[in-house]
Amino acid sequence: MASRDKSSLSDWIIDAPRWLLLAVLVLAPWAYGGSEPWSITAINWTSGAAIGLWLATCLLRQRMPDLPRWLAIAGGLLLALTWWMALNAKFNYDLFQKDFHPREPWLAWAPGSVNRDASLDMAWRVTVLLGALLFVCDLARRSLWRKRVLGAMAFAGLSIVALGLTQRATGATAIFWGEGELSRSFFATYRYHSNAAAYLNLVWPMVAGFFALSLLRGSRWPARVAWAAALVLCGASALIIASRAAGVLALLLGGMWVLWLIRQAWLGRIEGVNHTVTGVAVALLILSMVAVGALAGFDVAARRWAKFDKEITLDNPRLQVAEACLKMAPEAGVFGLGPGTFQSAFPYFSHGLKTNTKGVWEHAHNDYLETIAEYGAVGSMAWAVILFGGIGRAGWMAWRSRERLGTTERVHLLVVLTALGSVLAHAFVDYPLQIASIQIYVAALLGLLWGARHWLDVETPREGRAQRRAQKPSMATEGGKSF
Repeated sequence: MASRDKSSLSDWIIDAPRWLLLAVLVLAPWAYGGSEPWSITAINWTSGAAIGLWLATCLLRQRMPDLPRWLAIAGGLLLALTWWMALNAKFNYDLFQKDFHPREPWLAWAPGSVNRDASLDMAWRVTVLLGALLFVCDLARRSLWRKRVLGAMAFAGLSIVALGLTQRATGATAIFWGEGELSRSFFATYRYHSNAAAYLNLVWPMVAGFFALSLLRGSRWPARVAWAAALVLCGASALIIASRAAGVLALLLGGMWVLWLIRQAWLGRIEGVNHTVTGVAVALLILSMVAVGALAGFDVAARRWAKFDKEITLDNPRLQVAEACLKMAPEAGVFGLGPGTFQSAFPYFSHGLKTNTKGVWEHAHNDYLETIAEYGAVGSMAWAVILFGGIGRAGWMAWRSRERLGTTERVHLLVVLTALGSVLAHAFVDYPLQIASIQIYVAALLGLLWGARHWLDVETPREGRAQRRAQKPSMATEGGKSF
């Protein structure tokens, strides 16, 4: 009895940081999406606590975390650059006087940020995000916790959808517990419609994945209906939000899911349902999404689309800001202007642009150009390895093991790739990767991909190498001849 109690206590200690991480994933979108300074701080501290507890359990168990080589190199380089630029800053920006004040850096000849406070805040956030990525990468070794990570994000997304649709149904002019009126384009806890749409495009694939698994596994009808209803609500929400880019992405990726599901039915992989019934069910799902969207109101999205033809011009403010970013890139050089410095540095590169770019631009509405300006060539390459290296690594392992992958693994991979694909495409025309709630979700999804060898590489590397060595003829006996 004592040994059993000791074992249960040990399991509770090991699982505590994991549950805390799931709590962060659920609460992050509710903290105004992580768009307020206090909410960013809250996400940083709670995520940091989960990561710290996880590292402590690793020390107690004397087990090194799973750390892929290229992720370690890119992450270490990015951390070193981010903290160095912040600590060796050459200027600080005064928000009240809107001017830069010189500082005495550690090394005057070395690169340093042009805004110490902004870069220091970003250094903490980057540290937390990389820590969360490594945490989930290590967590990916257990199928139960992979499912729980995706389930927590799906549950949080459904709760945000429920709040947003309720606001639309009641004609709310602001977040229920907020102060003052907001524009009609706000949704749930997100004041900016594009951020809300990018978040929904991250979470609806997870709901679609659980719905697909309920079909492919032959779950009972109540479970199928429940996930179908959840998917209808998510799809309707994606249609009514005013973000045009996110709406197009939702339609394209949703169409891909529909075709994939029909193919599964055609191959006879959906238990108890033939392909004809599946086609009818999919049509009903789509009609239900449109109906719910119509009840909630397409007026905001319709007004946005009505302006589209007038915005296809070289005078579009976002194109003007992109032009300024191209001016910033040469000045940023190899190491960049400093993480988080776009808002303070942009006015100094906007001379000669159209008057419609005047005012405060917190972000460039293009995460890739903003990253190049802030992190330079070195930091941008590190980010590229972290973002796209995980996708490439998982894709290669899935292709190599394609004949042996189980149904759950296939669906989970499709879920993660769809979610990441939507936000990475959206980042070309907006700034989803600058929002804390979206950042922590992207970090978790990348962690699943970087930990792909635990769930996508059916043949373990060591076993694979041993088998290949055993099957490969040696030079001394090749062709039955001795050399």
